Amino acid sequence: MATQRTLVRGGHILSMDPDIGVLAQGDVLVEDGLIAAVAPSLGEVDAEVIDASGHIVAPGLIDTHRHTWQTQMRALCTDWTLTDYLFGIRFSVSPAYTPADVHLGNLLGAAPSPVAARRGVRRDDRPRPAHGAATS
Repeated sequence: MATQRTLVRGGHILSMDPDIGVLAQGDVLVEDGLIAAVAPSLGEVDAEVIDASGHIVAPGLIDTHRHTWQTQMRALCTDWTLTDYLFGIRFSVSPAYTPADVHLGNLLGAAPSPVAARRGVRRDDRPRPAHGAATS
């Protein structure tokens, strides 16, 4: 199977890797869904190119909008509109949530998700490669 490669070129890089840090302009190479390299310029690369000029690129920042405190209710509103969610969860259920409920939701939400694993979503718990490239 061929490697799928995407080059995100020319963005303002806010790396999660302290060895890379912030780059005013840089490139991110993604191979088969994993970050392979981050540098000020990766030169010519055989990959689909996304022009990120004028945009922030945050390699390593993944799945940041999970509402983990709501884990116990997540299946209730999978097909709701924003209005349904606001009235059904935010204005109705969440005011009754206790600190213990929020704590439990965050614990359950932080557990590995079989659905996320099937979709290729990973937590950054792997060691970094020796060459210092950021990983997803």
